[in-house]
Amino acid sequence: MRAGVRGLVVISALLLVQSLCLAKKYNPQYEARIGAEVAAEIDKKYKAWTGKEADAVLAQVQAMVKAIAPHTPRPDVKYKIKLLDSDEVNSFSVPGGYIYVYKGLVKAVQSEHELAAVIAHEMAHNCTFDALKQLDRAQHLTIATAAAVLAAMMVGGNEEMPWAVWQAGGLATRGVLSHYSMDIEKQADLHAIQYLLHTKYNPVGLLTFMERLAAKERATVRIDGGILEDHPPSVDRCVYITQALEDAGIFINRRAVTKWDPPVVEALSDDQDPGSDKIWVLKLWGVELFRFAQAPGDTDPQARGKRMVAELTQVLADGADSYEFHARQDGDHYTVSAAGHPILTVYDFDAKLANKSVADTAQAVVTAIRLALRKEFLAGLYEK
Repeated sequence: MRAGVRGLVVISALLLVQSLCLAKKYNPQYEARIGAEVAAEIDKKYKAWTGKEADAVLAQVQAMVKAIAPHTPRPDVKYKIKLLDSDEVNSFSVPGGYIYVYKGLVKAVQSEHELAAVIAHEMAHNCTFDALKQLDRAQHLTIATAAAVLAAMMVGGNEEMPWAVWQAGGLATRGVLSHYSMDIEKQADLHAIQYLLHTKYNPVGLLTFMERLAAKERATVRIDGGILEDHPPSVDRCVYITQALEDAGIFINRRAVTKWDPPVVEALSDDQDPGSDKIWVLKLWGVELFRFAQAPGDTDPQARGKRMVAELTQVLADGADSYEFHARQDGDHYTVSAAGHPILTVYDFDAKLANKSVADTAQAVVTAIRLALRKEFLAGLYEK
């Protein structure tokens, strides 16, 4: 058994033991009562997202929960999905299997894999009773106040209601709770990856989603939240999520879980008649990679372009990175390849179009591909 597989088995076993112990500690009736109270508080404050689009999202999330739940330590939890009509990119869970998903989150994810990763993260909180463990640190609260406090913790401390709740509850231990929250956020991320490994959903989606959040954080002035800090910085989360994926033997192919633009072939000029004299251009992310015409043996230069597009699309879909692209001499011409997979061939007449040598033309193609992939990476991070 490989070390990575052994690690997964050990982690799964520990999760099960931990869940069984916690389940004995927390009475199901108490958990259900807290959950219902918290849900009631949140429902008072936030508008539900309804309509045809929301119905489709609800069905999608319910299907995700159904697929993930059997691979968690609490497979019998009856999850209740609630959609909130807010543009905030957020989600949270509360005791009793309630999972709240904001409309803004649904709009922000780039694939079902990213959305499933967020849902798995919320299910992880439920499976380890994280909210109830937080309440153990404030046992003097009544059920009603505890529910309001939890609601405030889940939706954030920006509004009047959460601050009033904190003051009414007399929670001078806010800093302690926040620090604890940072720890459990990390554990929820790591547990979510373990759950997803057994489903059709790619756990790399958790990484790509967090990478975009990290990019937005870096693009803004970060203020030290001190005792108000309740999540680890996204950049830190990216580091340990990447390590967890690598430890599990997961190939990190971001294109498999995000939106990306495939290469295209365009005519250089539309005022020319179709034929062997027509010049075509291979592009990726708006970057011109290669100008070409009819190759030896071709009856149509456009067919040559289609082959290039097919080959380049395939290697990109397989996760090729910029460092894997190289140009190598093959007789009197050069071949541009990625990880040993040929993409296109540069001939002498192609070099004349570029007014360069064959070797320089081929290397220019490689350089242009790397530039396009850099543009793709940045576009993925900073997409509005």
